Amino acid sequence: MTTTTVIEGRFGKGSGNDSFSRSLYLLVRYYARLLDIVDAFCFGFTLQAGKDRVKVIILDADLNVDYLRLCHQIDGLLKQDGFEEIRKAHWRPFANLLTLEDDADGWVDKDRKAYKDLYSAIRELHIRDGEQVFDLAEEQDLLEEIDEDLERYRQRFLDMKDHSCKGQRP
Repeated sequence: MTTTTVIEGRFGKGSGNDSFSRSLYLLVRYYARLLDIVDAFCFGFTLQAGKDRVKVIILDADLNVDYLRLCHQIDGLLKQDGFEEIRKAHWRPFANLLTLEDDADGWVDKDRKAYKDLYSAIRELHIRDGEQVFDLAEEQDLLEEIDEDLERYRQRFLDMKDHSCKGQRP
């Protein structure tokens, strides 16, 4: 039998259903990371190339795998009782991230708002459930790996910026 440990509940005891509350907490954490990954991909980096500005998107296989893992985890959570309304929403922005360079501008211009609104609705549900925070020891490796991959990905853009600026005069 698995023991669930509630770390804190800011607004009371919540639903009284630890399984639902823990799944909701996981959904909040996973969906936030999913949106962080999509933002990192779609916003890319803009380089100055002479008089032109060029948007650069790096297709990264590791972040794509992280995205797919999160989608799998979120899908499993949404199959549980209590998530019927969220399940009805189109929660997954892209099938994968390796073919989205043509869709990146749509994300930046309009799609992002709808998914951020969905994330806000999930957060609001979490707030109404008492904002319980759980020990995620089993899930921590996945979350840490994603954070490391995101940091590495962002660092590649910083390195590109540093490299592109070295040849320019002040």
